[in-house]
Amino acid sequence: MGLIRYLMRRIVERLALLFAILVFNFFIFQVLPTIYGINPAQLYVPL
Repeated sequence: MGLIRYLMRRIVERLALLFAILVFNFFIFQVLPTIYGINPAQLYVPL
């Protein structure tokens, strides 16, 4: 039983970490540019 409990705990921890990374990436790439009025396309295409 100890091994199964250990594996389940590790899986839950990894899923929580994955969720945190996804939320962080969404915040960085979607929310921050809209807050500061930055259009990422303008960084790649010259005026």
